Amino acid sequence: MVYALADRGAQLLRERGEIGLSGIDWGRKNLEAGRPFIEHQLEIADFEVAAQLSAERSGYHYANAEDIVSKSLAAAGLYRGNPFAFGVTVSHQGARHEIGLVPDIAFAIESKKGAQRNFFVEIDRGTMPITRADFSQTSIERKLRSYLSANHSHSSSEDSAGSSFASCSSQATTVASGR
Repeated sequence: MVYALADRGAQLLRERGEIGLSGIDWGRKNLEAGRPFIEHQLEIADFEVAAQLSAERSGYHYANAEDIVSKSLAAAGLYRGNPFAFGVTVSHQGARHEIGLVPDIAFAIESKKGAQRNFFVEIDRGTMPITRADFSQTSIERKLRSYLSANHSHSSSEDSAGSSFASCSSQATTVASGR
């Protein structure tokens, strides 16, 4: 069974200061959410719960996206929109492509000694093609190349400590990760 936030629930959360979203017709929004979207959201939640439990059982601290934002961007007054959305330039067959990325999950794992690793995760349920003839269309290859390019750019900068990415596909057995 899946529950979704409705108008009265959103109003209650706003009144309690839990969310700042206003002007959204949650009832209509819920009706527009189709089965593929809901299944994707559930898989994202499953992954995040599994990652958190695994980290904590292994003696590490798990920081979700909100924890990361509250520690850095929000504290500096810089939080606007999705702080994990970014653009990257990818070279493919002699052409440069500007690609926007918004990871499904952003989290960090912190050791007892304070060392932190940051992760971006993309969840694919086997619905995205592995490759396409037109690189301007989304594909697993394009996303992986984009994250590799972003990781390479970030690794070349002074602020590269602790960056990683992971890409998961629930219907294929391949899991890729990079440092």
